[in-house]
Amino acid sequence: MATKATAKTKTTKAAMSVETPEAGNGAQGIKDFETIKAPEIVNTLDPRRYAIPVAYGTGGVVQKLMLPVRKPDNRLYVRASANPDEQLALHLVEDKTPGTIGVSYYLVEPEIVPMLAADVRPVLLTRAIDCLMGEFLWLVRLAQDGREPNDWTLSALKVLDVAKSAWIRVLSGRGAYEAQFPDDSLDEPIWSERSMGEMLTVAFADRHIHDLSHPVAARLRGRKLVRG
Repeated sequence: MATKATAKTKTTKAAMSVETPEAGNGAQGIKDFETIKAPEIVNTLDPRRYAIPVAYGTGGVVQKLMLPVRKPDNRLYVRASANPDEQLALHLVEDKTPGTIGVSYYLVEPEIVPMLAADVRPVLLTRAIDCLMGEFLWLVRLAQDGREPNDWTLSALKVLDVAKSAWIRVLSGRGAYEAQFPDDSLDEPIWSERSMGEMLTVAFADRHIHDLSHPVAARLRGRKLVRG
């Protein structure tokens, strides 16, 4: 009786297993049917249904939707436009909202500049481009009315002038800016077809103080915000 039971058990176990010759190095492995059974795929997702359009810094959409207002990145070589129509001195509010990183610049309507006199400052904006062909408005802080420009302002204007005819990196030296020239001759910049007016419109699309009801102006003046 014991012998028959043992034989029956061996027969049942063999029926539940399969030999797989493809196992590594020609060895025959034993795998359970339940382990190697693949799940049945009923419906396959279509990637096109979930895909979104993305532009990876190739100009086009990304370039048109934003335009930085800043000093040159000291890691990149830059050029400035030599066209006098693409250089403009104006007043901006330099704002650092509490709890945020970095500085935001707001264009101010000339009529309300006197009412924000403590917070506006004169700057020079020049159309510029870096060696990755990313355009920006090169910002140089000018001396306040009645004050003499310091070495940082004077040197910033000098390197800006150099960049109108040569690629340079703008580096901070001891008390002044310095220009570093590239080892090789870089290709001439490829400017977009935007006018200076269009660039200002893009750069200050959501940073334009039209009147004292603007949230930034209201905060600087200590006024209550009027919520619509």
